[in-house]
Amino acid sequence: MHHLTFALSMSGQLIPLAGQFEELLPGVLDKKEWLYSVALCYLAEEDDLSALNLLKIILKSGEDSVQLIELLLASKACIEMSIHTEGAFYARRAIANMQGGCKPMAGLANLLLGVALSNQARSAISDTDRASWQCEALEALGNAEKNIHGKDSRALYSLSLEMLCRGN
Repeated sequence: MHHLTFALSMSGQLIPLAGQFEELLPGVLDKKEWLYSVALCYLAEEDDLSALNLLKIILKSGEDSVQLIELLLASKACIEMSIHTEGAFYARRAIANMQGGCKPMAGLANLLLGVALSNQARSAISDTDRASWQCEALEALGNAEKNIHGKDSRALYSLSLEMLCRGN
């Protein structure tokens, strides 16, 4: 299975790879590993809804502190599908359960939270909600930049974009 996974992923054949995972007999892979692998295939093929549904199954089954990657992927999938409130929810859960972990991972979680809140602010109906979400987005994006230390231009880009929107 590892050789097949490598070959199909290198050739960009991720939907057939997902099909291969789906055809595995129960017990060949741990259920969480199976769900995660199929979700990654769908995410890579931009089928965010299918990936999110699989990630939700994983997230229902355990503790957040050991599921940080799944929380971050769920947040990213939600943002890609313009489900900003749910994306912010997963990013907040990841941040709450970092337990002083790795700064780049904390930076990524804050980046996802900031982007989700920024997008949520743009679609806000009331000025109060918009201002509140923009302030929270700025704080999260600022935290992301501090944790990433300029190693990921997305944090600085998103922070700049939010500052520009806030100025208008």
